[in-house]
Amino acid sequence: MNKPVRVGLLGYGRVGRAFARLVHSQHDTLVATRHADLRLVLIRRAATQAEPRDETSSLAWIDTEPLAGAVSRLGIDVVVQAVPSGTALVQSVYEQTLDAINSGANVVTATKSHLVEHWSDLANAAVAAGRSLRISAATGAALPTADLCRRGLRAFPCRSFRASLNGTTNYVVSRMRGGLSLDAAIAEAVARGICEPDPVDDISGRDAAMKLVLLANLMWEPPHGLADARVDGVDPDDLRERVAEAERRSLVLASVASADLDANPVLHVGHVMLAPSDPLARLQGAEKAVEFDLGLGGRVVVSGGASSPEGAGLALLKDVVNLATGDQGLGFS
Repeated sequence: MNKPVRVGLLGYGRVGRAFARLVHSQHDTLVATRHADLRLVLIRRAATQAEPRDETSSLAWIDTEPLAGAVSRLGIDVVVQAVPSGTALVQSVYEQTLDAINSGANVVTATKSHLVEHWSDLANAAVAAGRSLRISAATGAALPTADLCRRGLRAFPCRSFRASLNGTTNYVVSRMRGGLSLDAAIAEAVARGICEPDPVDDISGRDAAMKLVLLANLMWEPPHGLADARVDGVDPDDLRERVAEAERRSLVLASVASADLDANPVLHVGHVMLAPSDPLARLQGAEKAVEFDLGLGGRVVVSGGASSPEGAGLALLKDVVNLATGDQGLGFS
């Protein structure tokens, strides 16, 4: 039996709560089947923190202490980030990550913005500290694309892939095809917990671009940044018209993110009209997909994994379990 893995959770919104529930509900199963004994010993919000004793105990919130001190005092092995990916939090989440790494903890994150802005610095810091960074929940929630890019496709001559990476956009466009207005489709997505109350990053294509950068950086070197991705924005009136035009032509309008080492720019996000048989056109609701061109290996498609707090929580849990059971790659490797 492996020793207990002590986990600190940063962020207690919908994704953080989903992760916490999963740690408790799956505890006995993970011990029995994966020999992974996960103990959630810290939950931290913006200004307060709590130290849960078990699933049923009420949380006693106190003022936060420095993260490095909490990691050391509580013997935390893995810090899990479930902090929103807004631009205002980039620096603080980046510094959080460095504090965790330099204090001896591995980091599992659902947060994208600091990874995109500080990829090389975080990679170098983690390797220097002998720590791991895992980002499955930041690249597609339950869709296992990060694992494919990190490990599954290492020896394949993959020079391009294309993807539908934003579940909110997919859900909204699918509901617009069903006759809803853009505002009504967004409101429905918010009500179902598919997206945040202000889904500007989703609709604008920025969220898909961030995920595209992260997947490309797992696949190839040197790393790219968000400035390297061309994002073709679309205003609400144009989106409505393009959905209608695709319907008239018996096509499917979809937000497609593409990465191609032989193209200029290498990274591109935009709305594309697809044939109904296209793997990226067959998605239902908030599902996502990635299609890899493996050259002589043919094409590999992974799809599904609808966007939800539970899906992101499961991706976080999976990365923690992998670290607890033998995933020893340093940094993002």
